[in-house]
Order: sequence, then C-alpha cells, then structure tokens
Amino acid sequence: MIKDIALYALIGAYFLAGVNHFWHPKFYYKITPKWLPSPYWINIIAGVIEIVFAILMIFPQTRLIGSWLIIAMLIAFIPSHIYFFEAYPEKKLFGWIRLVVIHPLLIGWAYWVG
Repeated sequence: MIKDIALYALIGAYFLAGVNHFWHPKFYYKITPKWLPSPYWINIIAGVIEIVFAILMIFPQTRLIGSWLIIAMLIAFIPSHIYFFEAYPEKKLFGWIRLVVIHPLLIGWAYWVG
C-alpha cells in the first residue's frame, strides 16, 4: 500500500512538474544553461517529457520503462541543477539541497516504484 501511494504521488508530482513548465516558463528559462540553444523549446520539450513519463508510470506494462526514463531525465537535468547556482546565487543553500539531497531521492523514488 505504501508503494502504491508513493507511485501515485510520483505520477502526480511529475505530471504537475511538466505542467509547471508551461505555467511558469521564466523560471526554467533562467536555469537553462547558456550553452544550450533555445531555452523556449527546451522548456516545452522538458515539460512534455515529464508529462509523458508520468503517464507511462500509470500503466503496469510501461511502468518499468517509465521509471528508467525518469531516472535518465533526472541525470540529464543535472546541468540545469548546477546552473541554478549561477542563475540564483542568493539561493545557494536551496541549490545544494536540491542537487545533493532532493535529486538523489527523486532517482531512488523512481527506481523503487518502477
């Protein structure tokens, strides 16, 4: 039962995170590393990907691939977490907590429910 709750919480979290890319795009533009082209399109693609991965987690037949895709996405997003320090220098503590604590917990969570 706890694992089911964790699964549905993960689905909801990633679905809402994906929607948030469209609701608050300026936040994501600011943390997109400057060496990447077109923060606008990167934000849209990231939002769609998070929504699609959340949907994959709903169905038992696609849950394993969904969880591995979420893990891969979290690893791919590490540069934006590191770039967060430059984009928001006043929030260094939050940046470190996000990178060193939250990010590994999210990877573990996706692995566990997958």
